[in-house]
Amino acid sequence: MEDCFLPPVKTKENRRVTTLVEMEREYVLEVLEMTGWRVSGEKGAAELLGLRPTTLEARMKKMGIERKGK
Repeated sequence: MEDCFLPPVKTKENRRVTTLVEMEREYVLEVLEMTGWRVSGEKGAAELLGLRPTTLEARMKKMGIERKGK
């Protein structure tokens, strides 16, 4: 994911613009926290996000998100 490393963009008001990659990463982290870092199974993060557990795990790896306790 190359866009993870783009320099921050500033608006006219000199506010930093969050990229979609950053927003997705923060959202995934938020859902993982909500589920106690449960990726799969009933009420797991994958189910809440509408993804297969393997898809979520692949995205987590791509975004550099590791399960807590690892």
